[in-house]
Amino acid sequence: GGATPASHGTFSLRSSVSVVSSANFFTASPVGVRSGVDYQYAGVVRSVNTDVLERRLSDGDIVSLTPLGTSPSGEVFFVDSELLAARVASKLRAIKLVYITQGARLIDSRSGRIIPGVQKRNVQDLLKHLAGGALATEYSEAVRSSEWFQDFLRSLRFLVDVVSPTGVRRGHLVDPTPGALLQEFYTTDGSGTVIAQDLYQGLGCAQVADAGRIMKLLEEDAERFGLPNEVSSDFVEGSCARGEFFVWKRDGSVLGCARLVPLRTQLATPPKVLTQIADDSRQVESNPPVDSNLFAELHCMAVAEDCFDTHATAFFGYAQRAAIEGRASALLASPGRDAKRL
Repeated sequence: GGATPASHGTFSLRSSVSVVSSANFFTASPVGVRSGVDYQYAGVVRSVNTDVLERRLSDGDIVSLTPLGTSPSGEVFFVDSELLAARVASKLRAIKLVYITQGARLIDSRSGRIIPGVQKRNVQDLLKHLAGGALATEYSEAVRSSEWFQDFLRSLRFLVDVVSPTGVRRGHLVDPTPGALLQEFYTTDGSGTVIAQDLYQGLGCAQVADAGRIMKLLEEDAERFGLPNEVSSDFVEGSCARGEFFVWKRDGSVLGCARLVPLRTQLATPPKVLTQIADDSRQVESNPPVDSNLFAELHCMAVAEDCFDTHATAFFGYAQRAAIEGRASALLASPGRDAKRL
């Protein structure tokens, strides 16, 4: 049952958190006979009771799903845990789906480091590459047949299937090392490798409410490089109100910001705000005609220190796309003192 609320002034606090497990969260159906093999009590997910799950989660409960599901006729079947997690996360449109690997990692062979982030389409290309014969030529028989390697490939396939604009936002592969799961849940970029729909996820036109977080990011960036912060709060708020700032957000935190403004070489009617154009034209397949008298100026670009190496290129790419969609003939980015900041 649910925990009894405790009163504290004008706020209600839960005195404890319940861990709930039930056979009513999903139903199962038998795998049946495939290629002459009777899988007996092995099952697949038939349906997910999202209403009950969402009600429990909104009450603050922790839901523990067991891999045992019942069929409409009352039979009990064992459902693969990874498959169950993928189906439930997709139905709930979860922010994150986390798989803990058996130590397998996606490594950048050039640097020897774990790849912190990758696009869904790149993972799809990797799986096709392996399925096309590379698996036999690039990995030994011992590796290919190992349980950890096959589990890792299955996790990649599940994440590719569920990460989408209408499903799970991000998929994560995490090492089974002490503290890795805490880092995943309580830090912005988590640990291991994140798989997202595209590099521009979370990028868009800033709102006035973002001004305070933008200001903080600019101050931290200036302090890191030993430069004076010459941007005022009023200036940032005004620029946000005019739609000039764009931001990169993740889980409510502003991890990157920049100001993009149009500049004309002769008097003319000001064009639509460039950052807003980028948001409105995500489905445009052909570039608009270029206006030779219009330029786009990039100012106040800052990316959080721990995200710079992995996301600065995509962030700058968004500015380029906004400039192109705004018909600018060039993107002007003037470096500040010491060429450390735009």
